[in-house]
Amino acid sequence: MLNPMNYLRAAVSFRAGLQPNTTIPRIERSLPPAVMQEQQLETLRRLCHYPSDGYVPLTYPYIYALPLHLSNMLDSRFPLSIIGTVHIRSHIRQIRPIGSGEQVRTVCWIEGHRETEKGIEFDLCTHLYAGSDLVWQGTATMLRRSRRQAKEPALPTSAVRPSLDGVGASSEVWRLPKGLSRQFAFASGDLNPIHVSALAARLFGFSGAIMHGSWAEMRMAGTQPALCRQPHVELRCDFKQPIQLPATVIFRQWPQRSNSGRVELRLLNSSATKPHAIGIFGPQETNS
Repeated sequence: MLNPMNYLRAAVSFRAGLQPNTTIPRIERSLPPAVMQEQQLETLRRLCHYPSDGYVPLTYPYIYALPLHLSNMLDSRFPLSIIGTVHIRSHIRQIRPIGSGEQVRTVCWIEGHRETEKGIEFDLCTHLYAGSDLVWQGTATMLRRSRRQAKEPALPTSAVRPSLDGVGASSEVWRLPKGLSRQFAFASGDLNPIHVSALAARLFGFSGAIMHGSWAEMRMAGTQPALCRQPHVELRCDFKQPIQLPATVIFRQWPQRSNSGRVELRLLNSSATKPHAIGIFGPQETNS
């Protein structure tokens, strides 16, 4: 469980930023072998409509590792401010499913960065081991926006509507109540104020509390229970516009035309014109 005081530390910590010709040094922390709490897992499964099948949810290890990642970013060697940093995409590889009640060892690290048009990107890397065997690995890409970055232009409609063209697509309407982000925050331990308090969210330019990207990722993955139980699968997810609660969203899915066994996943706004999250889920590509 994350310590709420760490968010206060993040808010008041001054960081000088990256200096010329420097990068983020390797900062690493680990957890000894431990069993993930089944009570927490069951609560998250319920909030995300994720199947209870005797395995740890495919996306959960990132939530489990989040306290380590926050500790890494609060390390004095980390040069960037946490507040205002956003999670923009993730890549999960499940070498094999992790059984409920199974002991795993967790290793998390940060190292290096990339300069982009939007700001500085860096990766939160997570490996889980059962004994000496790597069973799960994930990369969460974070963006620290540049103060010089101009407001992004609106995407043309044609750029955000390909999700309506998938062959064999199916749709569902999900209605998300006002308190869902608060419930997920306390269940997951991710108590970032923008998820817990509408007032705090307004300070960052939102009209109300916003839903966690990790909720969207787990909710979408849970629509594919057979894939979630498979070895050597991967999920790539890009987070676009935040979901401000209460909200009505449209979930769409369809198989890729390549017959690869992979499915494309989209979480869209209520008019299906703008994406909240875009995912590809299926057997791991040999070159990925």
